[in-house]
Amino acid sequence: MLFEQVLHVVAMAAMAGLLIRIRTLGLSAVYPWFTAMIAASLAVSLGSQAIGRLTSLYAYYYFASTAVLWVLQFLVIRELYRNVLLDHTGLAAFGKWLVYGGGAIALAVAALMAWPEVRAAETPLFQIPQSRLIRSFFVIQRTVASALAFLIAIISVFLAWFPIRVRRNTLLIWAGVATLLLSQAILLLVRNLGGSAWTLALSTGYQCLETACFLLWWRKFGAREALPSAQLRTGGDEARLSEQLNEINEALLRLHKF
Repeated sequence: MLFEQVLHVVAMAAMAGLLIRIRTLGLSAVYPWFTAMIAASLAVSLGSQAIGRLTSLYAYYYFASTAVLWVLQFLVIRELYRNVLLDHTGLAAFGKWLVYGGGAIALAVAALMAWPEVRAAETPLFQIPQSRLIRSFFVIQRTVASALAFLIAIISVFLAWFPIRVRRNTLLIWAGVATLLLSQAILLLVRNLGGSAWTLALSTGYQCLETACFLLWWRKFGAREALPSAQLRTGGDEARLSEQLNEINEALLRLHKF
């Protein structure tokens, strides 16, 4: 219990330090939704400390605050698409609709695949008594986390395949957000199938990972003017893929204007 309390304090300190660094480096104008997400996460953590996790009010606070964070995570992903495709106007216009359409499809698929978790919520292997509302919310939370992870996976594949140069700060945000969303989806799936006895261990593990991301961002972020752009894809076929990327961008740009 003491470890969880210390970890919670360290996480809040890391978020506060990250917000100060973002403000100092002038990055809040470049990544406004990412900044808002970190600020909201800090506010949620402070609120949970004030309310107390053992109170009946905390469950409703958790539901409401998690929904707010879902919206902000979606907006951060949209922001990442915009920054990654900054120099490709046609792809950027297509990417905006891909985020909305892909998000809706991913959410529907993830919901259809939630049936094993619904069954496990009724008769889990190691179930500590919980209300049906809480068990159902964990299934919904995993469904949303999977949909968001799918959206971040699309841009991950795109960055790995095409030689696109983006700001290093953008790559750092992308890597951290992708890691957190994918881990959250997997851990929630394990929790939903295994039962609530896993909740504390999985929550602690996720918070350790989340705190590590906050500290990494705080340590590695730099002023945008001082950082060169970077790319994931390297190799001898860069020229061919760059030409292919430009052709796709021009085609989508013509389609968008039409």
